[in-house]
Amino acid sequence: MADIIQLAVKTLYRIPLSHGIAVALSGGADSVALAAAMAKAIIMENRHRPLLLLHCNFHLRGDESNRDAAIALEIAEKLSAPFQSIDFKDVPDIAARNGESIEMTCRQLRYAWFDSILSSLPVTTWLALGHHNEDNRETLLLNLFRGTGTRGLCGMDEFDPKRRFIRPLLHASRSEIEAFLSANDLPWIVDSSNLIPDVKRNRIRLNIIPAIQKDFPDALQGLDTTTRNLADDYAILHQALESAIQRITLSPGIYDLLKLTDISASPRRVIFEIVREYGFNASQADNMASAIRSREAKHFGSSTHIASIHRGTLAVSPKESHQDICFQADDPFKLADMCGEFSCERISGGNLMEIIRQFATDKIPFYAMDASEPLPAGWIWRQPIQGDRIAPFGMNGKTRLVSDILSDAHASPTQKKQARLLVVEGTPVWLAPWRASAFRPVTRTSEEMLLFRL
Repeated sequence: MADIIQLAVKTLYRIPLSHGIAVALSGGADSVALAAAMAKAIIMENRHRPLLLLHCNFHLRGDESNRDAAIALEIAEKLSAPFQSIDFKDVPDIAARNGESIEMTCRQLRYAWFDSILSSLPVTTWLALGHHNEDNRETLLLNLFRGTGTRGLCGMDEFDPKRRFIRPLLHASRSEIEAFLSANDLPWIVDSSNLIPDVKRNRIRLNIIPAIQKDFPDALQGLDTTTRNLADDYAILHQALESAIQRITLSPGIYDLLKLTDISASPRRVIFEIVREYGFNASQADNMASAIRSREAKHFGSSTHIASIHRGTLAVSPKESHQDICFQADDPFKLADMCGEFSCERISGGNLMEIIRQFATDKIPFYAMDASEPLPAGWIWRQPIQGDRIAPFGMNGKTRLVSDILSDAHASPTQKKQARLLVVEGTPVWLAPWRASAFRPVTRTSEEMLLFRL
């Protein structure tokens, strides 16, 4: 049986004594056990290592959310540890504006807040997360089902010095954690949303893993062994990737991809290792590899960076260094891959109007266009410029200045800077995420449509 306190002590051995620890405290069993174990381990060090407990209240479960916050505060008082909390009361609206799920939005808000707190502290501070063995198995299966490489099958990192994340309980089981809490008379909450198979992780935990265990009793131990073996394999692979990247690096952010084709059996894999840190996905890495010998310059975008390939040289730079955002392509799917800011999906069959109505009801930013006829050839995704006009849906073809639409929406200077315009054969058709036009509208007789989403 895992000794919960010794797992915390073992983790602290790897962290300089001058560094602090912040624990993400939800009020659930794993985070309460982690907070208690960390507090005890720090006392055993006999040093004055700072400890801070952090709690996020997303107000998504009514009284339950407030109960969680109360338990988190109770634990902090019980441990005599400093405590900070934050309330996020508009998560559904934020998710709708960004076209993200509630789950992903909460994760982004949570980690952004953690980062802001840690960066404001007077000492270097590591973030302790309460993930345990079952969480690691679920992550392995999620990545496997989504499609992943060796890295995605290694599970979560127990010790991540780059991001300064630690997961001391990664090799402890849920039952061991609850036994520790009971032995130490520590309260914890059960999140009722974790008992409903409404999101993928919950379905894996509640449906898939029990079904696997029924026919393969030793399967979970096999998953643990596979994770350890693949972690060892990835360590070797990572060394080879780092060596290849070093050999093709001309200067920071500049890479000679022509040389890469001579030294690597998989240029695409090396390119992905380079650009994944800048927010680019595997599909974009594939397209970059295909563009190595292209005579034309190719441009790609993530949420934070622009990547350009010209004459076999890859250059990656922050978006802030680009005065204007402008991508051009001969079809919308290429445009989506190039800029990385929106998705484009062709949908046929079914009730297209019902799909549109559902997106509108959920307040998800989108633009739908009839695709029953051949698609136009000229597509541009750019920032709005002075004088741009668009014919918003419902105005019978009358146009309005884009600047007026943004002003009427009380868009902030930052929001105006982040606004984008989709232009088709010279006609602005979508002021994202604000207004869509009636260009080639989807009707009840439409057989296919293109659905654009941020």
